[in-house]
Amino acid sequence: MLLGLGFGVLGVTAVIFWLLFLGVQWAHTTFTPRLTMFRNAPIVWRTFAFAISLAVFCLTAARTIGTRVRVTIVVPVVAGVLLLVMLALLRVLQLRAFASIQLAPVLHSVTERGRATLQSLYAPGGARVTTEPGGDRPLPPLRAAVTWA
Repeated sequence: MLLGLGFGVLGVTAVIFWLLFLGVQWAHTTFTPRLTMFRNAPIVWRTFAFAISLAVFCLTAARTIGTRVRVTIVVPVVAGVLLLVMLALLRVLQLRAFASIQLAPVLHSVTERGRATLQSLYAPGGARVTTEPGGDRPLPPLRAAVTWA
């Protein structure tokens, strides 16, 4: 069981790399941050590390057990619980990959990054924070409002 689980989990790494390079890149164009946002997400690398560590655990446990007749039940139970955790992580990873293919979550992420950048550049109250001599200058007046239904 442990050998089958250990080698089977290695197939999960293929799914992770498929999602990372083929699934998201399929919807990736030159001027969109989709691939880099998905690539830099911590869930991608944590799931990959968890899958590799689970495979190493299963293969090492199978190698250590060897041909023993009596083995504690704790090792297969731990492997089964870790497999369920890895399946949950893989599901979250799939949902994140599918969200990065769709347009609305990408626009939301770009908007949030833009707001964070603007908040770091402009102080609340309409004054721009500068390090140049002369201090804070007020923002220019609003010329037009862009609305999108």
